[in-house]
Amino acid sequence: MKRAPRESTSKTVNLLVSVLVRYPEVAAVDFDHTTINFTFLLTRALSNRAFRELAARVEDSLAAFNALEGRPTGTVKVERARHPGLTVIQLTRDVTSLTQAEISLMVAVVREEFGQVLAADGGEVMYEEEKMVQEELIAEMLEDVRLSQQSRNLTAFREDGKVVVFNK
Repeated sequence: MKRAPRESTSKTVNLLVSVLVRYPEVAAVDFDHTTINFTFLLTRALSNRAFRELAARVEDSLAAFNALEGRPTGTVKVERARHPGLTVIQLTRDVTSLTQAEISLMVAVVREEFGQVLAADGGEVMYEEEKMVQEELIAEMLEDVRLSQQSRNLTAFREDGKVVVFNK
């Protein structure tokens, strides 16, 4: 079923906002038709070895998860940008095969590896029931986004305790 452009954009915006609300460790989310990029900020420079280990752990974790699910993994890309005293990690997944469980897995891997230096939004505490509701919504919205004909590239990030979404 083809969706109206405004409706598909609204669903994508809701997905990006929900990801940032549910996962305070994610600094930004970018959507560009075929992929979703999850950005994490580390408050220190990351060595080449530590980056390679993170990339391998993310890729291996997703491959193992999808093998258990009996599905192909799809596109997985792990990149970084280094700045003085700061590292930006970007995890890229294709929209077609991405699941909410994979988002949780990727965030958990980054949190386990870099919890002490991972810049996370210190906003409201989310209780387990709220987390489960958010995860269900994210799963539904991912499916809606896959079915829609989204033509806009969107970015969502946090600024002063609020989520800002803009068209790239």
